[in-house]
Amino acid sequence: MTPRLIRKFCRIDAESEAMLEHAMARPGLSARAYDRILKVSRTIANLEGAAEIQSSHVSEAVHYRSLIGLTGPEIDATPPVKSPARLPCHHSARLVTQRL
Repeated sequence: MTPRLIRKFCRIDAESEAMLEHAMARPGLSARAYDRILKVSRTIANLEGAAEIQSSHVSEAVHYRSLIGLTGPEIDATPPVKSPARLPCHHSARLVTQRL
């Protein structure tokens, strides 16, 4: 989606704009993140069946954006699993059984 289309389809109210500007002041969010947050906000609004983006949609999108880059237990408490192709044969069978 081009910036022009984002401005056309991802319009937000003054409260949402203030919230987004406050979020953008935090370290770690780039200028490109602004458009990404708007697009995610639009998607959240669409999933809820809302015609307009509301401040709750922007808040949720900012929250998701702040989670990007975190690798601690806050995001994924399950340890990474090696690919079955790298495991010996007897481990692969047990891995498949555990996933079922």
